[in-house]
Amino acid sequence: MRCLDPHARRAAIASSRAVPLTRAVRAAKARHPGELVGARLCESGGTLVYVLTLLSQNGKVTRTTVDAATGRVVGRR
Repeated sequence: MRCLDPHARRAAIASSRAVPLTRAVRAAKARHPGELVGARLCESGGTLVYVLTLLSQNGKVTRTTVDAATGRVVGRR
């Protein structure tokens, strides 16, 4: 997995290859409520994904993967 630098992130969003971060965060929080503590836009197998780190109220850290093209949650660990 290779994460994009700020310039590449902006270009991916501007060209509609990735939904805005706010949309990805909304989707992640709907499935796994918590405070966003980290966000990266990465390329994995030719697909762009957001890797979001959320901290729940009970202190549990969850890393959620969101498909950047659709804004849908695709994984969690």
